[in-house]
Amino acid sequence: MGRESLSLLVRIGDEVCCLFAHKERGEAEQARLKAGRTLEIIRELFTRLDVGAGGRAEMSILQDVVCDAVSGRPILSISRKDMESHFMPFALRLMSM
Repeated sequence: MGRESLSLLVRIGDEVCCLFAHKERGEAEQARLKAGRTLEIIRELFTRLDVGAGGRAEMSILQDVVCDAVSGRPILSISRKDMESHFMPFALRLMSM
């Protein structure tokens, strides 16, 4: 995976963690803005040739999680801590490259 794609993945992690922090504080508008930015990054990553099938599958799941988080009636019960624990090990690996 190229450096630009890796950078986008790190940005997704930051946006998603902020989204859930806003959601926990009841800041719905800010959460929706972060969700929109996250979905833009996901769309950009889907167009990149250096993202494999596994990465596309992960992004598709993340897209569903993000959309659910800002929906009026979320089905999933995912917290900020859940998302941070998912993204932190990944981000640390990327930073060590």
